[in-house]
Amino acid sequence: MPARCEELAPALLEYDGGVLVAAVAAGLYRGELAQSLLAYKRHGAPGLRAELAAALGRALRAALGERCSGPEIWLVPVPTSTPAYLRRGFDPVHDLLRWLVRHRLLVLNARYVRVLRRRPARPWATLQKATASLVSRAGGGQKGLGRRDRRARLAGSFRAQVPRRAIRDGPVAGRRVVIVDDVLTTGATLREAARALEDIGAVVVGAVVVAVVPGSGRVNGPFDARSGQEVNFRARRGVQTVTIN
Repeated sequence: MPARCEELAPALLEYDGGVLVAAVAAGLYRGELAQSLLAYKRHGAPGLRAELAAALGRALRAALGERCSGPEIWLVPVPTSTPAYLRRGFDPVHDLLRWLVRHRLLVLNARYVRVLRRRPARPWATLQKATASLVSRAGGGQKGLGRRDRRARLAGSFRAQVPRRAIRDGPVAGRRVVIVDDVLTTGATLREAARALEDIGAVVVGAVVVAVVPGSGRVNGPFDARSGQEVNFRARRGVQTVTIN
């Protein structure tokens, strides 16, 4: 069952415990879910695509409700890196959202819009990434990096560019958006994505992911079998978020 999970991602929290970006995950990144995600990202198996997309859809509905009130909300995926795309031949998050669109399983009044783009690596950043890769030993990825290393590696890595067809539907300033990604670890990626979106005037309501890596924090919701916990993005004590439903 989906649950709020930003307390497992230190980059999504203020030093006093306040929430920078609220997050909801479909499940914990372990066991069958972790294996399914890895296999899907490596091989793009159609059967796994359907299962993982359905899990993402459940997390979106838990976060937003069956229908978003007010103006249309945008679901903005975090783009995969160019090396990862060339290696896999597809973008996993984009692929899962497209599956939900094709099967008409997106939350009502929510729209999938590709806004985020990866910036070309700057010379000094290339050296940082090479150093980080030596630390992670994970094919140039972020696996194994700590919070500070991830934030340094991702600083300035995204820019926001709204498609023309989306601009025709109304101004970007004040537009509510939810960031969508596959795995949440430290939260550095989501925080950097939120910065890029806020730079163009969008209001980042929160983030939804397929899985969150277990950490030392606590989870608010069904992950730990506690009842009566808020799963959606409604504001609660110590959490500065926007009410969706």
